[in-house]
Formats: sequence, structure tokens, C-alpha cells
Amino acid sequence: LPNNVIYLKIPWIDNVNQNLHYDILKIIFDIIDNAVSKNENILIHCFAGKSRSVSVVMAYLIIRRDLSYDDAYDLLTSKRNIDINMSFLGQLITIYKNNIKF
Repeated sequence: LPNNVIYLKIPWIDNVNQNLHYDILKIIFDIIDNAVSKNENILIHCFAGKSRSVSVVMAYLIIRRDLSYDDAYDLLTSKRNIDINMSFLGQLITIYKNNIKF
């Protein structure tokens, strides 16, 4: 990898037993915010690009950009085909309903 690339691999699996750990999300969000503040590009991906990576971006939009669950979901579905697993969707709803911020 080039020297100016930050690479962070999160060993999450795409199944109903996987939690979106807030401590890891905070690290990811801090990296995103740092890149945004410097007008740098960001690539967030998973194997298919439809569940784990989308869940991270959706959580970021809800927690750090104050979008509603519906607005974040609509924004992402307007950009690409998504297929977030039901457990992640439930966790995202919990994040939104409980107004979790970090």
C-alpha cells in the first residue's frame, strides 16, 4: 500500500450474531472525519458492498451527521443496491431511536 493510505481491517462477519461494536465504530468515524476535514477520499468496503460497509456508513450518517434512520437509508439506496442483514438493521434502528452519539 502507498504510504499515504490508511488501511483498517475490521474482522466482522455478515451474520445475525455480529454486533456493530461502538468502540470500533468510533475509531472508524474518527478516521472518516479526519479524512473529510482534509478533503481526502475514503473507501469503505466489504466483500459484496451491500451489508457490512453499508451498515458502517449508515451508522456514520446517523451518529455523526445527524440523519434520521429513514434519511440515511434512503440516501444509501439512492446510490446503490444494498442488502443489510436484519441484525445490523435492528442495531441501526436502536442507534437512531436511542440517539446514540459518539
